[in-house]
Amino acid sequence: MWDGNAAPGTHQIALREEVMDMASLPETLMDQARAERARLLALTIADMPPPPDDLSLLIDTICMRNRFTARAEAWRHIGINPNRGRDLIARSARAIDWPIWFTTLAYAIR
Repeated sequence: MWDGNAAPGTHQIALREEVMDMASLPETLMDQARAERARLLALTIADMPPPPDDLSLLIDTICMRNRFTARAEAWRHIGINPNRGRDLIARSARAIDWPIWFTTLAYAIR
C-alpha cells in the first residue's frame, strides 16, 4: 500500500522482489514458463510482427530484472524512445519489426 511518502513504483519493486524470491514454484508452473520461453525464442523474421502482448511481456521482464519502476525505463534501457514503445504496444503493433523484437528478446531472456 502506497503511504504517500514512498517514491512512485516502490510498491511494485517490493512485489517484484517478493515474486523473484520465491524459493520454489510448483513444477507445472515451471513447465509452463519453459514452454513460453521456448515459444518466444522460436519466433523468426517470418513471424513478424509478433503479438503486442508478447512484446509487453518482454518489456515487463526487463523491468523486473533491472528493478525499474516503469516501462519507460525499460524502453530507454534498450535504446527505444518510451513514446515509441508505448505506441508499438498500443496502436502500431504492425510496426514491431525484427530488430526491435530481437533486441527486446535478448535483453529480457539472457
